[in-house]
Amino acid sequence: MTIHLQTALSRASNFLEIAPIVKNAKEDISFFGGRYIYAEGYEGTVDIDAIAARFMELQETHFEPTDEERKLGREITPLISKLYESNYSRDKNILTRIFCAFRDFLRNVWIFFFARGYGTRGSWSIDDGGIDFFDSYTSSQYQEVFGTPPPTGFIPHIASSGCPDRWFPPGYFNQVRLSDPD
Repeated sequence: MTIHLQTALSRASNFLEIAPIVKNAKEDISFFGGRYIYAEGYEGTVDIDAIAARFMELQETHFEPTDEERKLGREITPLISKLYESNYSRDKNILTRIFCAFRDFLRNVWIFFFARGYGTRGSWSIDDGGIDFFDSYTSSQYQEVFGTPPPTGFIPHIASSGCPDRWFPPGYFNQVRLSDPD
């Protein structure tokens, strides 16, 4: 018996459990402009934002990922971004295109007037799904992995409400700069 996709997402308590859902996820658009996700091996569909929203919730509650979860997170974050890109660039007939435009307009009005921030898609796009999360460490992890407390002062780190601050490993920005082709 297969499990419903929404149930599987709700039960995912770490990045290892959400990874198979993301890897099997496909996007589509209904005739009336509903943007949704389905996944092979799971029943039903969920709104296109459901996977990204759950993934971001895990980043807020499961903030000390293992090395395996870090590797997996770097792998599946771009897959979620690709679901969004594919869905928003999908060819549609004229009626579906009108319905999509109308629904997207209503969603944006709702976000503007009643929601905080940018909505799930906007939040995901602003920081590339929080991929830096998988390259950074909490204070206790930093001390455990690198044998020294995280640097203090004006050192780039990630701070978000409800989560402990995170620091990048020593030399992280030198590695990024060296690997950047520009």
